[in-house]
Amino acid sequence: MKLRVRAGKFRLSLRLPTGLCLRAIAKWGCKEDAELAAFLRAHRAKIMRIVKEARRTHRGLELLHVVSADGEEVSITL
Repeated sequence: MKLRVRAGKFRLSLRLPTGLCLRAIAKWGCKEDAELAAFLRAHRAKIMRIVKEARRTHRGLELLHVVSADGEEVSITL
């Protein structure tokens, strides 16, 4: 996964391993929803296979793109 942040002259681009992102979401992103966290932990391998296949067939697929009112951009792509 690639995370890009653009705010004026500030630009940040990070490449993150997909498995690491899924683990972080399951561990820290679902603190209020224990059922979702348990689902992600139980089906992590299947989710990884689906994401890897999507990355092969749809290279550069944009999962998230947000532009704020003052022009800051955040995007997450496969």
